Amino acid sequence: MGIISRLIVSGKINIVYDCFAYLSILFILILTGCAPSIRTFRADPTPPSYSRIDSIADSAPDSVANSAQNLANWLAAHGKTDLEKTRLLYRWITGNIYYDTGILTGMTAGSDNAQDVLRKRSAVCAGYAGLFETLGRAAGLEVKTINGYAKGSHYTPGDHFSGAGNHAWIAVRIDSVWQLLDPTWGSGYINENGTYIHEFNDYYFLTPPQELIATHFPDEPRWQLLETPTNQDIFEKNVFIKDVYFKHNIKIIKPDSGVIYTKGPFTVELSCPKDVQLLYTLEHGKNEILPLRACKVQYKNLVLISETLREPGEYLLKIFSRRKQESNISKLTLVYKIIVTHTNSNQL
Repeated sequence: MGIISRLIVSGKINIVYDCFAYLSILFILILTGCAPSIRTFRADPTPPSYSRIDSIADSAPDSVANSAQNLANWLAAHGKTDLEKTRLLYRWITGNIYYDTGILTGMTAGSDNAQDVLRKRSAVCAGYAGLFETLGRAAGLEVKTINGYAKGSHYTPGDHFSGAGNHAWIAVRIDSVWQLLDPTWGSGYINENGTYIHEFNDYYFLTPPQELIATHFPDEPRWQLLETPTNQDIFEKNVFIKDVYFKHNIKIIKPDSGVIYTKGPFTVELSCPKDVQLLYTLEHGKNEILPLRACKVQYKNLVLISETLREPGEYLLKIFSRRKQESNISKLTLVYKIIVTHTNSNQL
């Protein structure tokens, strides 16, 4: 009995046919460049070292930055692969372009033109993205600026986004796979005093899409690069999470909503590795009503925050974290808004 006959007898012919049809379609998609390429996780749990590439970008002479084309040529000449070229661009831009807070206050005029950004050496997100896209294309990369909403320095849990997007970041195609990066946030941050801190942040280079969606919501769902895109309601509802949350491998147990309604008492449960310490503070308006204090460790990696607020109003619960053996400086990790509707009489 032949192979086909045996498969018909065993009832497996449909499976073989379906698999053959699927593989044929996939083969055609690959040949035409239409095959889906969604990056949903880091292929390597340990990111590669870019120290050699970074040192090259840091050594770029100022004379080559007189034009976007010259700079792109110089950087591209030192990159053997699309990944290396992408890293060279990211490192140079984040190290040499400063965030222009004056544009936000209307004191200076902004531009997303690459040549203007190179001349001024400052920009806001549109300028960072515009420069990256211009340099990337000149270096032979497939690059696209992504526009949308971002939970930035002025964001408060529960805020609703409407109208035009407030941020721009980058998608770049590397080895046929689209990946995400944010050169603006990679160059530094604005602290709580409104001061820009120029500090390189490697996290926003090829950030996993399922992590970046915590703070970046693109206008077009497909640029979430998720197999199942989320919607704006969920994006706004979720807890305000910072990059340190992922760096320190912290997990939210409950609640998963960024706004907590209560008549006074509330509880937040988290988990974190043993080498990470969590601390928190409570703010009411501009006043800190509870100074920074350590969270309680309940069992294994479970961490509990439990407080009772005596007065109605809106509060911010700010949770910080640090690695115990690495730094004495705790960084903002996640934020909840606590809304006390009214208190029970027995709590007064």
